[in-house]
Amino acid sequence: MWDALGWIWHGYEIHGIENIPSGGALLVYYHGALPIDFYYICSHILLYEGRLINPVGDRFLFKIPGWSSLLEAFGVIPGTVQSCATLLRKGNLLAIAPGGVYEAQLGDHNYEVLWRQRLGFAKVAIEAKVPIIPIFTRNIREAFRSFNICQSFWHWLYQKTHLPLVPIYGGFPVKLTTFINTSLNKIYVTDKDITVDIPPDLIFPPYSHHEKPAWSVIKMANRNRRANVPDVDNTIDLVQVDGLVVAKIIKHCHEEGSSAVDVAQGVLLGLVADTRLEVTNCFPFPKNLDENFDEEDYQMEMMRHLRKVNVDHLHVGWYQSTQQGAFLSTQFLESQFTYQTSIEESVVLIYDPLKTKRGFLHLKAYRLTPQAVALYKDNDFGADAIKTQHLSFETLYQEIRLVIHNSHLVNALLCELSEMVPSYEGSQYLDLGTASVLEKHLRSLTDNVDELLQDTNKFNIYQRQVVKQQQEKQKYIQKRNLENTARQARGEAPLPEEDVTKVFKPIPVPPRLEPMVLSAQIAAHCQQVSLFCSQALGKLFLSEALQQPQSSQQQTVLKGSSKATQ
Repeated sequence: MWDALGWIWHGYEIHGIENIPSGGALLVYYHGALPIDFYYICSHILLYEGRLINPVGDRFLFKIPGWSSLLEAFGVIPGTVQSCATLLRKGNLLAIAPGGVYEAQLGDHNYEVLWRQRLGFAKVAIEAKVPIIPIFTRNIREAFRSFNICQSFWHWLYQKTHLPLVPIYGGFPVKLTTFINTSLNKIYVTDKDITVDIPPDLIFPPYSHHEKPAWSVIKMANRNRRANVPDVDNTIDLVQVDGLVVAKIIKHCHEEGSSAVDVAQGVLLGLVADTRLEVTNCFPFPKNLDENFDEEDYQMEMMRHLRKVNVDHLHVGWYQSTQQGAFLSTQFLESQFTYQTSIEESVVLIYDPLKTKRGFLHLKAYRLTPQAVALYKDNDFGADAIKTQHLSFETLYQEIRLVIHNSHLVNALLCELSEMVPSYEGSQYLDLGTASVLEKHLRSLTDNVDELLQDTNKFNIYQRQVVKQQQEKQKYIQKRNLENTARQARGEAPLPEEDVTKVFKPIPVPPRLEPMVLSAQIAAHCQQVSLFCSQALGKLFLSEALQQPQSSQQQTVLKGSSKATQ
């Protein structure tokens, strides 16, 4: 039952079972607000390895009436050094959370280890001569949380009572992944203290520190996905967007565009079917200037509400509005890289409200190419790294084919509404006022070309400095060789060899990412101008064709009136 619950609700995975030896071993794990991950670990190892884990329980549990017999039935022991060592010598598995109830009650989402010098587990391992296996479950503090407001009061209350009185809330369906590490490398024993060499993964678990607010949404969306493997490229060939999503995006972007906010952003929700990404719902990022506003709590609350009404709540990407087609930037690429390395199938939808007002629905889906992801992963944007990845501005990102999908009932409703709407209501789609759109595109194009020219000049200056430095190096080496030759002719010892790089410090290479982004933006502007002009010319030819019969009819009327006058 526990194994099924973990797989369904948390997409539970466990890695490193092979690190558990066949004999006795001491399992040391991080105690979350509610150790539901430990239940999953025990269930998984019992089902697939046939071994029972004996956990060490807090002493207050055995003082609760009726609990002592129940805990003994499940193999829980109160945990003295001698009893634990005896159990381990028999080849059993023993699990200890050094932080115990104190860590569960007073810990927070920063995953700070609160052991308070509790190193009794090391004494047990030394006494039984068994390895210590550290275990950590990623996102356990995101699934269940303890009430952290008035921390000093709860700390005082626990010191007085030693009872778990801090409220716990949660049950969020975030993805849980347990990592069973290799045994601890070193245990130092002295007369006064025991020092344990703890792996960094135990104290600083992956993706648990200094995360952005949107990460909690990503964690919740990840519950039905496998553990993040950045090297795997999840190919998406088609993005299917529901009409409801398109309407919400248009409404949000136009509302934000009428205010002082330049860019509107939001979260895309949906699911993946083979190589097709279905976007079925969305909600906007909040725009709140209040310093006390918690964006993370807002997003998690939205996810909970959507789940309650049976709406798809898997995070599949984000959307953003753009002005004049200028959306490419280093911040944009970094955001998309974060999404794609966290949720492999993530896409970004770009919506242009200005072109839509002119009768051209502009909604595009983009993803970073595998070469761009590898470049960001290495965090090296030099010329050599770009050349190694075979990356250019044309392969920096890729456009994914997008289709808008509606249910049959919605299509029937649209057909019915089309008969009710007067014909003149659609006249705005024949608007010929394309000059303003083209002007803004060309202005942005000119600005980008100027910026690219400045970066090109910087790179040219760098190349001239490198050539000049190489010439100075050659002169220095030649002068050094001539001086040594003269000293040898005089019977003197030659000067010691000196590292030239210490004399001539390397000139820093200007980063090549920004010029590449500018080149990609210029190419996108040119493509949009070409496409927009072709569509505008189609409207002009249509208006000309409609104008010719009208003008010929007017000429006929004028000729008839002139004859009647004569």
